[in-house]
Amino acid sequence: MNRLPTKPTARSITALAAAIRRLRERLELSQGQFAREVGVSQQTVSDWEQGKRLRQFHVVLRLIRLLEKQ
Repeated sequence: MNRLPTKPTARSITALAAAIRRLRERLELSQGQFAREVGVSQQTVSDWEQGKRLRQFHVVLRLIRLLEKQ
């Protein structure tokens, strides 16, 4: 079983940012629609897709829950 790193690296943040955007686009959702599904603002989704604000653990958990629905 792979363990998640305790501190995100620049590479892992970039990879997560790209994965968020791909997921949103695959779901054919705007940033605003995606934000409503996750329970955050559109600006937060924009920041995620730019690799900002991804160090918050509780946010990652919400994203994992959304991914599990797919």
